[in-house]
Amino acid sequence: MGELMRVNLDPVVEQVKAALQNFPRVAGAYLFGSILGPCRPDSDIDLGLILEPGIDPDSIEADRLESAISLLLPPHEGHSYDIVLLNPDKPLFAFRVIKEGKLIYSRNMERITDVMEYVSRRYADLYPRYRAALEEIFAGVMAGGPGS
Repeated sequence: MGELMRVNLDPVVEQVKAALQNFPRVAGAYLFGSILGPCRPDSDIDLGLILEPGIDPDSIEADRLESAISLLLPPHEGHSYDIVLLNPDKPLFAFRVIKEGKLIYSRNMERITDVMEYVSRRYADLYPRYRAALEEIFAGVMAGGPGS
């Protein structure tokens, strides 16, 4: 494994902005993950997209949109893109992207803030139960329970 490196994000941001101009159904984009800090030479560029209302992030239409965008984003200095369509109805992951990521593209800021608010509220409702379930599973594993 090579030493950690930092990627100059300015050309990445410009590449993403140029590509996304062709896709009016994309409201915004976040960079997230290891690429934002010291990363391995083989790290990918995680890109989370917020779609306009009316597109289910789990639909065939969304898959086609993601594929078309991928074609316009060749690897940058050996770092390939990993595109994720953020689903507001899956708030545990979406919250992490919004909280820790960097908004680099905004076509529709009203939609982006609506998604941020919705995800934040859903996260606040779900996270305590999610955390309790993880703690229960962990306690069972540590006690030698089922699955350990």
